[in-house]
Amino acid sequence: MANKLFHKIRETPNDVTVLKVDYTGKAAMNINCQTIHSAFALKKNMKTQYQPLGENDLNTLLRAKLSNIQLLIINEISMVSKTVFSYISGRRNQIKYFKQNS
Repeated sequence: MANKLFHKIRETPNDVTVLKVDYTGKAAMNINCQTIHSAFALKKNMKTQYQPLGENDLNTLLRAKLSNIQLLIINEISMVSKTVFSYISGRRNQIKYFKQNS
């Protein structure tokens, strides 16, 4: 449904504009999505301060997959810490900054 809403603003129809993620692997399997950690390439033991990915790591499918996201749906959001939110925001900013400067 949400992909249909965002269809007109996408550059190509196959771009993912809605990303659905879950905090735990079991729950992610139940709703057919990725975990937050796999979708945003987050390590299990993250530092409190955001540490950006290197350009080589970011210049993969991660950048291609996340560059056109318009809507992020997080299942079990109450389990997500502010550190994880910081990393999600940091990844999005890295991708957005790169896209604007390329």
